Amino acid sequence: MFRKSVLAFLSLAVFACAAEDAKLDIQLKDVKKQSTLIIKTKAKKAEIGIALGKVYPKVFAFLNANKIAPSAPIALYTTADGENFEIEAGVVVPDGTKGEGEIVASELPAGKVAATIHTGPYENLPKTYAAVMEWLKTREQKMAGPAWEVYVSDPGKTKPEELKTEVNVLVAEKK
Repeated sequence: MFRKSVLAFLSLAVFACAAEDAKLDIQLKDVKKQSTLIIKTKAKKAEIGIALGKVYPKVFAFLNANKIAPSAPIALYTTADGENFEIEAGVVVPDGTKGEGEIVASELPAGKVAATIHTGPYENLPKTYAAVMEWLKTREQKMAGPAWEVYVSDPGKTKPEELKTEVNVLVAEKK
């Protein structure tokens, strides 16, 4: 179910946005499971930024209050239907870190991912996802689970056109 709904969203992105950015360096890489502290949220596509903007201050306040060193923020898209998203937004933390209340422990999955660095405004991320999906298609590979972003740049200190976001799409192993 998950793969089908996220794949539907990303397929729409492929048709809506030509894979025009030839500068993307998309690679297959193996990633290990990473523990996270997150808040689960839901948002319409046009409101993802607003939803994330409400979540991250709560997560970082919890980290600060509990003297947990923060890492780059992440957003893992657990389901999507093209317009509505269920998101786990938070940060990578040491294994065994516990949350409290709406801040809960979760994880980024282990496995093979198609990964790239998106440079530019967040509104252009669908183009990067489209390019990744097209790249997978040309290699006869398929999405196998969630997609997630690691926000490398601080949007409060970086110009929108210079923002760096790591995009990861879990890939099915070839048989």
